[in-house]
Amino acid sequence: GTVEGQVDSARQVLVFKGIPYAAPPVGNLRWRAPAPPASWAGVRHADALGHNCMQHQPYPDIDASQAGVSEDCININGWTAALEGRGPVQGGGGRQGAEGKFTR
Repeated sequence: GTVEGQVDSARQVLVFKGIPYAAPPVGNLRWRAPAPPASWAGVRHADALGHNCMQHQPYPDIDASQAGVSEDCININGWTAALEGRGPVQGGGGRQGAEGKFTR
């Protein structure tokens, strides 16, 4: 399927939220290599953050439970300056923090 993001007019970017990039690591997938996510037909509205993974909260300004905490947390958010067309780009350092934390 395809994904449809939302325009953030304040920042002039196109935002894609909560796109799964691997199957949830639960049940028989626990402690295994990542499996592909389930496919979907049609358009997936990428307008809501996915769940955050369980993690330590080292900084008071990052609330890892903001979008909910779950083992089903293998998703990605993307921001792109291209307001039309393709090509979301992942942000962040991948070290810690909530997936909805966007800094410019």
